[in-house]
Order: sequence, then structure tokens, then C-alpha cells
Amino acid sequence: MLEYKKHRLTRTITVQEIESADHVQGICHATHSHMHQDAWELCVCLVGETVVTVESGTFVLPTGQLLLIHPGKTHSVSVLKEDSSAFIVSFTCTNGGTLLPLLGGSLQVDERQIRFFQKMIMELDLAFNRQNTTLHLFQFSPAEDSPFGAEQVICCYLELALLSLLRSVTMNQGQIVNSSGFAEAINTYLVDQITEYIDKYLGEPLTVESIAKHFHYSRARLSTLYKNVTGVGIKETIDERRIQQAKILLIKKEKSVLQISEELGFSSSTYFTHKFTKIVGVSPTKFAANTPSST
Repeated sequence: MLEYKKHRLTRTITVQEIESADHVQGICHATHSHMHQDAWELCVCLVGETVVTVESGTFVLPTGQLLLIHPGKTHSVSVLKEDSSAFIVSFTCTNGGTLLPLLGGSLQVDERQIRFFQKMIMELDLAFNRQNTTLHLFQFSPAEDSPFGAEQVICCYLELALLSLLRSVTMNQGQIVNSSGFAEAINTYLVDQITEYIDKYLGEPLTVESIAKHFHYSRARLSTLYKNVTGVGIKETIDERRIQQAKILLIKKEKSVLQISEELGFSSSTYFTHKFTKIVGVSPTKFAANTPSST
């Protein structure tokens, strides 16, 4: 006789509560900035163009792009074209730290993920009473004729969408990463995001602290993670990429050492010269003098 042994299924993310849900169709100007203290907010542009303003800047989402907003972040959402449509939902969940790599920028969503959101909208429409024709929920009143299990179905679709997004960003050559390799894959993805962020803001006063804040990690944790994956520290990466860009600018011979140091976010031309000499082996002046112009 076979012996059966129960296996408790692992739940990576469990959606617990929904704090608001909006299906915006047509022009909708952001009337005020708002914040969800404990809830994540997910905004996906279904059609057209959606503008999301967060503390870190403004994101213009075209059709099929999504932005995830960390709890406690002040933000606003606008839809500025009549033929546009967006879905915005705020929620709490277990193991929210798993979602951190999805922050920092907009994400492309595929057709299957879009369908999850569209099915969520349909279930929300059926599950709760609305005051008008637009789905705008922030005080939830369950409908008397709500389909059986509708609220659980809503949770399931949202969980499926989140898990699908996490799978998408960790894919290896188009293949889904297995559970044992997920942590490594998500760390590699995060490191790539940090490096892209550094390249984008080379001219800004970048610090390890500011980068850690942007990605919602502690300074120590992010520094350790980055060095474990790349073998070099974040500060060293910032310096090296600035120097590489400085070499390109010096070769062009269009700007002075002072102008280049200011453009690349160095605190002074003296510090720039010190770092350049340390990394390249010669001063920026000598490097420029000994290198043929690229123009």
C-alpha cells in the first residue's frame, strides 16, 4: 500500500489586502499627490500613455509598461489622452521584499500579464459596489450578487501577475530560472539596474547612500550584494565609469579638465585629477595631450 506524505505548498507572495483600485479610461488629471503608508501600488498603462510622478521623478508609461511604487512614497497618476486606459491597484502582501528588484524604473509587461490585469478589472467590477460607471474603489463595499469566490480570484490574478513579472526579469536566455537559482538571478538583475542607474546619473552627486535609498535597500546590504556579484564596490564602479566617460571627453578635446570634472559630478577638478591619475596612470592633462583628437 502506498504511503502518502503531505507537502505544504510554498507561497512566495500572498496578497492580503487591497487598499484601492482604479480603472481609468480617458483623460484624468491628477488632482493631488497621495501615499499608501503600508501598501504597494502598481500602475499599468493598458492603452495610450500614462504619466506617473513619484518622489524620484516623472515616468511616462506607454502601452504595455508598468511601474511599481514602494509603500510610503508620495505619487500621482495622470492620463492625458482620451483614448488612453490605465489600471492602478494598491495592495499589501507577505514577503514584500521579494518585490524590491521590480522598483527603480518602468517594466515591460507581456500579453499574458495584461490579461491578468484585465481579468482583475472584470472581477473587481463584479465583486464590489460602485458609485458611478468608473471603477474607482477605495472604500470597499462587497456587492450582494458578487460571484462566488470573486475576492480570492482577484488575489490570485494579482499574485499571478507579480510572480510572472519576477519570472520575466530573471529569465536566462528566455528560460525561466528554477527556484534554487532565483536568488542569484534576482541579484544579478538588481546589479544590472544599479549599474544602469549609475550610467544615467553619472553627472549627479551620486553616493552609495543615495543609490541604496533609490532602490530601497540599506547601504550595507546593497554594497555587499553588489560586490558579491561584480567583485567591485559601488563607489569604485561610480569612479571607474566616470573616468571612462572622462577619457572619451578628453579625447574629443572640446572641454577643459574643469568642465569635464563638473559635468561628471566630481566635487572638484583636483579630486577629479587625483582619481583619474590613480585609475589611468597619468593625469587628465597628459592623457589629453598624448591622445589624438577624435574629431
